[in-house]
Amino acid sequence: MIALIRDHEGWISTMGLVTDLDASDAVRLAGESPVGADECIRAYQYISQQSQNLCQDLIKSAT
Repeated sequence: MIALIRDHEGWISTMGLVTDLDASDAVRLAGESPVGADECIRAYQYISQQSQNLCQDLIKSAT
């Protein structure tokens, strides 16, 4: 789980997210650009249209 705690003008807000990231991943990715709506749509379309090939593609990219 990753937790984010922020303060703004005297208010404190928190957000928790269940994830497989660990602390080193969170630190490494903290400076990266956020994922945009277009990227989310493309990922959804790919998974919807190519789900039969998704596992094979993931295995290829990991090797």
